[in-house]
Amino acid sequence: MKYENSESVFEGHPDKLCDQISDAILDAYLTVDSKARVAVECCAHKDGILLMGEITSKKEIDLIPIVRQTIQNIGYDKDDLQFNGKTCEIVNKIHKQSEDIALGLENFGAGDQSIVYGYATKETKEYLPFSLVYAHKIAKKLTDLRKNKSLPYLRPDGKVLVSGVRENNDFMITSLVLAIQHEENVSEKKIEEDLNSYLY
Repeated sequence: MKYENSESVFEGHPDKLCDQISDAILDAYLTVDSKARVAVECCAHKDGILLMGEITSKKEIDLIPIVRQTIQNIGYDKDDLQFNGKTCEIVNKIHKQSEDIALGLENFGAGDQSIVYGYATKETKEYLPFSLVYAHKIAKKLTDLRKNKSLPYLRPDGKVLVSGVRENNDFMITSLVLAIQHEENVSEKKIEEDLNSYLY
């Protein structure tokens, strides 16, 4: 018997929001310059976004509209959410890559050293552990319910924690924790009833 816990965050969670902004910047550069080298990090704070890192490209791109559109697509598009992609501060501290590093990359191609640890499993068709697959599915379902207005009081941030016990190929959820951002005027009872209705 093996105990297993997995967490999945919603697209509006600060960590995920920052990942999506960095991804959008990378995609934008690769669209106009397939050989661009983009090493961009993003930091979210209550008043806005800080962009950091370095880029080497033959093309220049105005990143501010890309950042704003990404934030709005996630769902932060009104002042009452206390974070609005239309109006939040965006500070761009991205600079050109060091010429010494760029020279080394021209010949050898690797930009960073890294160690990646992980494994695939045959437990699920996604090759991920049961608990993580369930956590991702619940997070996606709640995001869909927010976006299609079935539960319009939900907001973009949140996370799901699935805990359970796995024995051979059977997995039993022992606890499910949902941390969901929502409008203040919605009662806990209403949220519980809706979640029971849509998730079970």
